[in-house]
Amino acid sequence: ASRNLSSTPIQMAIISSILGLASVVLGIQTSMIWNTPTGPTILTITRGLYINSIATEKIAYLEKKNSIVR
Repeated sequence: ASRNLSSTPIQMAIISSILGLASVVLGIQTSMIWNTPTGPTILTITRGLYINSIATEKIAYLEKKNSIVR
């Protein structure tokens, strides 16, 4: 996910650390609230962040492509 959101290796390392921490914290909180297993909940949160990063990259690409065409 961080590769989709960064342009340098340093940015990728920082973003991956932040996304990993966010996945764990949100996964633990969600599993406590909904009484679900912690591991699969963390993986589900991580998958959601990854899908969101792909969508963000695709939207940015399409906006850039449309701005060139105009």
